[in-house]
Amino acid sequence: MPTPLATLASPSESSGNASDRRFLDYFLVCTLIALSGNPVVLNVGLQILYLTYLALVAIIAGFRRVRLQRRDVIVLGMFVVISFYQVMSFSTIIISASLGFVVKLSVALLSVRAIKGFLRLYVNVIALLAAVSLVFYAIQQLGSLVDLDVRSALAPLSLLDQDVIHIGLHNFHLAEEGHRNAGFFWEPGAFAGYLILGIVALAAHKYSFAQTHYRVILFLLVATLLTTFSTTGFVIAPLALALHLPRLGDRFSIGLKAVALTVIAAVVTSVLLLIGTELPFIAEKISSQLIEVYYATAGWETSRFGSALYDYPYILERPIAGWSPHPITRSAIDPFIDDFLRSSGNGLTGFLIQFGLLGLLLFSFFTFIAMRRLFDHHTGRGLIATSALLLLLNGEQFLQFPLFLALMFV
Repeated sequence: MPTPLATLASPSESSGNASDRRFLDYFLVCTLIALSGNPVVLNVGLQILYLTYLALVAIIAGFRRVRLQRRDVIVLGMFVVISFYQVMSFSTIIISASLGFVVKLSVALLSVRAIKGFLRLYVNVIALLAAVSLVFYAIQQLGSLVDLDVRSALAPLSLLDQDVIHIGLHNFHLAEEGHRNAGFFWEPGAFAGYLILGIVALAAHKYSFAQTHYRVILFLLVATLLTTFSTTGFVIAPLALALHLPRLGDRFSIGLKAVALTVIAAVVTSVLLLIGTELPFIAEKISSQLIEVYYATAGWETSRFGSALYDYPYILERPIAGWSPHPITRSAIDPFIDDFLRSSGNGLTGFLIQFGLLGLLLFSFFTFIAMRRLFDHHTGRGLIATSALLLLLNGEQFLQFPLFLALMFV
């Protein structure tokens, strides 16, 4: 029988185990981010990558004796029920797509449960990715000042067989958008969305960072967000940054709190209006998309507003449980749907089509519950955080990837 001393790890062993665990956790977070937005990684093959990652994180969760929570079972169970109903409605041809979504949802769930402090680690990783992107972005912009086309010079190193120049760590994107920073994501708008998520997550963990560390990360995230020139990112940024304001309950009485909230709401509204009217690329983009929709010009369905309008008949036809993630079901209304689905579309109405009001309400409700808990059960901040994240979906298809799905479990 071993002595008590024999059962205790030495300080060096404990330190080594903690270091190994921390390294593994960061590796998992980095991998999940890549699986949720790096086109070079996604180009390898989504199915095999997701299944490999799921097997890895399941083994780690087993070793760490992770236990599922009640909400985990509810969320996973409800989406399985929705998927089963869809299979019964459309036949077994959609099973592969339905199983694929369940795999992504399982990846999201087990990642959060297996990785301690998941969102806090995400903040550190996205800040590092932001810093790396700024280096490449600065090199590209400085090159343009001296008539050096850095993008073309690095074209032989591109890992994608497309017009996009992607070298793995950075996406130089399209030539006509050389002024925009895409990081290593599929486009600048996607990078902006993940930066906004970082700003929200940083606000939730504000007091777990040393103040200097906190300020450096916040500066990095905001500065990088500005380089994306993302319409959606710029519009939603004030909401995300509002979460970093001091907690009114700690400093004001109820009466002063009401006045302060009114002032803050007026300032945020004014900032949003200023952003929309004074920044040409935002005002022009929004007005041009509205004009395209109004006159139904070629490709109007691919814009944010156009795709939402295009999705409307599908939502009316199957509002509760949706059409499933398989595109073949939507050809019942539009036989040329495949051409449309290759575009970005509207991520919010797109998810609504796939899983109906039931699926969207599940995501919204459990994300709100998670955000409220992260912000010390403050309902107002939970609502602001959830609203910012839902608004992001209008810009990109974030819910097609596990990172945003993980928000229901944090």
